[in-house]
Amino acid sequence: ISSWKLMSDISDQDEQCQFIKTGLTKFDRTTQGLILGATSIWTGTNGSNKSGTIGQIALNVVNSRQCKVGIFSGELPDKRFKRWLYVQAAGKNHNVRKTDTDGTPIDFWETPLPIKEKITDWLGDNLYLYDNKQGYGIEQVGTAIENLITTDSAVRLIFIDNLFVLGIGKLAADKYEAQKQLLLRMTRLAQKHNVHIGFVCHPTKCKTLIRKEDVSGSSDITNVADGVYILHRNTADFKARTKEFFGWTDSNPIYDYDNLIEIAKDRENGNIETFIGLYYEKESKRVLNYRGENVRYGWEKQEVQTDIDGLIAVDEAELDGDLPF
Repeated sequence: ISSWKLMSDISDQDEQCQFIKTGLTKFDRTTQGLILGATSIWTGTNGSNKSGTIGQIALNVVNSRQCKVGIFSGELPDKRFKRWLYVQAAGKNHNVRKTDTDGTPIDFWETPLPIKEKITDWLGDNLYLYDNKQGYGIEQVGTAIENLITTDSAVRLIFIDNLFVLGIGKLAADKYEAQKQLLLRMTRLAQKHNVHIGFVCHPTKCKTLIRKEDVSGSSDITNVADGVYILHRNTADFKARTKEFFGWTDSNPIYDYDNLIEIAKDRENGNIETFIGLYYEKESKRVLNYRGENVRYGWEKQEVQTDIDGLIAVDEAELDGDLPF
């Protein structure tokens, strides 16, 4: 019976699970965050802000100095990914609204170059983006993720956006089986190195409210993952489908939000059909915990700190009777 353990053989030192806080307050309170040593699936229909949400979580994690982040973005070219991410990092107060050729303002915001340079300096080596020129094969991307985690031990959060653009390669002849094998491989990797790996997955076309069973591919994918989160936009279609599915009425406070994260599976805490409400700010592509929220990321804090340091220097000089002017 050497392959078996008694409870007295198992250490209690690791009984306290570790979580990465996403910066989405209600989500973190409900789930405790993204558990290390585990995997998650993020799904939602087109326009549900899947890529934007994981980009913002990445910024929040870097900003809180919890760990470094690696992202595979199979749908967005690197320059477009960077532009979207920087609009989020800059925030509403620093982005500039573009105008049409006739000077008419359009609903498109971009980040000025001086701000971009500050964001780049702030991010430093804390956020990695996979080079798509290296290939989309499951083995290639999987190996690259493993190399990143083992080379830089500070990387503890990985997002793959999205699972279904990866080539099948040699893991299995059937694409669903290959995707399952990749998830199993990434799960073992997450457990071995105590990291969290999140997969963005598209759902199948669904005529009713999207459920976790609607994630494209084999149901084994959602079975393997520790968490499954469905992103929704509060559209007329969403209202109609939730009213039909849950029997909700117009007075339900969930309809006051712009975006929602539905916790469809939460292995650690047991949550299901739990909705987290958020607000959307188009000028920054951010989801907000509350209307008017203005998170100041590290690049902006550096500017403020410089000003404070200058004021402190002046105060100390005044105390010494030696003013710098």
